[in-house]
Amino acid sequence: MQHENTGVDPEAYKSSAGYLFSPYDGVRSIAEIVFGGLLDPERLARMDSIHHFDSASPSASEVISALVKNAFTATVAAHADLSDVLQNALADRLMILAVDDNATAEVRAEAWSGVNAVSTHVKGSQSGNAAAIERRIEAFIRDPKQNVPKLKPSGAPAGPPI
Repeated sequence: MQHENTGVDPEAYKSSAGYLFSPYDGVRSIAEIVFGGLLDPERLARMDSIHHFDSASPSASEVISALVKNAFTATVAAHADLSDVLQNALADRLMILAVDDNATAEVRAEAWSGVNAVSTHVKGSQSGNAAAIERRIEAFIRDPKQNVPKLKPSGAPAGPPI
């Protein structure tokens, strides 16, 4: 297994671990693609509009609830560190969506519900990651505009995934 990024390859990840490939950057990249697509404000508004006419289609609330439920489900201890990256990415994106001026009021309200659901999940946990997420959420709730998370780029190569 190759652990090092060698040479100047435009398809190689720019790793936060320097010359070593970081699996955390891989998780960030996947989260960027999945959460970025599903938590797009216009897409969520369209989901709600379609759900209004076809109750079999998922609503923004259902999508956000499913993301939170699955991201915060107990994981195998061997992969807990990767789950931590995923949980951080989801919490950050929900907080960003909750104050996104381009999102409808309904979508922002659903994002706030998602932030509250994340907070509920991490409150009972003893992990350092959960405590860090809870501190960020508390700061965000006190002053949302001043405490909007800044997304860390995944280091994925430019362009759409293959």
